[in-house]
Amino acid sequence: MKKATILLAVMAISLLSCGDDEKTELGNKEYKVKYEASVDKPDLYDVKVVYTVGNATSASDKENIKEQTVPSPFSYEVTLKSGVYVSLTVYPVYKGEGVDKSEGKVTGSISVDGVSKFEKTDNVLITSGFVLGF
Repeated sequence: MKKATILLAVMAISLLSCGDDEKTELGNKEYKVKYEASVDKPDLYDVKVVYTVGNATSASDKENIKEQTVPSPFSYEVTLKSGVYVSLTVYPVYKGEGVDKSEGKVTGSISVDGVSKFEKTDNVLITSGFVLGF
């Protein structure tokens, strides 16, 4: 019983000390994040983009979550620290009347330090998110 208690204590100390090291290292690393969005028929559609530019504390955090309707193509770059939740939502916004609104096909992508981490094309809505450094 004494050996098992000592073994558990050593394992707990090892895990706790490793966890502290990882937090320090992850919090200091910075990444260049690039968001891109486009629509296949920019004469008929704009793109609505919702993306994070910091560590959002709630869905209504207007400082760290940006929402815009913009002409296609859209591109935005930001430097973020590890541990920040990165997200992108894209959907087409019809500019006029009289055309089938389901025709606009959007593409959204997220790159981190020049490496593509997410890319998708869809008619209705694209959304993705992940935590930097994990």
